[in-house]
Amino acid sequence: MDKKESPGHRKSAIPLPLPPKRLNLFERYLSLWVGFCMVTGILIGRALPHAIDIVRSLEFGKGSQINIPIAVLIWLMIFPMMLNCNNVTERKSVDIEGVMVDRVCKEYVGPPSSKVDELR
Repeated sequence: MDKKESPGHRKSAIPLPLPPKRLNLFERYLSLWVGFCMVTGILIGRALPHAIDIVRSLEFGKGSQINIPIAVLIWLMIFPMMLNCNNVTERKSVDIEGVMVDRVCKEYVGPPSSKVDELR
């Protein structure tokens, strides 16, 4: 007999339950990774105080209190979340150019300068 199903035989409409999704190693031990990085940072700061002073002195301008390494690391941390989008919404979208212009404006234009002056 062929492996084909008989015409009267239907597949079950109820999907089989999927096995529970397990976290990967990094996600499972995230708290330990964070603690390890904090302890490592403290130890490096104690061992190399001069190097920490150099990193601390990297600012956008004198007295700006905006540290360049911290700004870059925060941007690298947030950028993937900004690129994450709802695929269902994009499939329904007809005007992909409008979506791209919107993302570029949100990323590179930012708030109007008047809003920045109000924050100071």
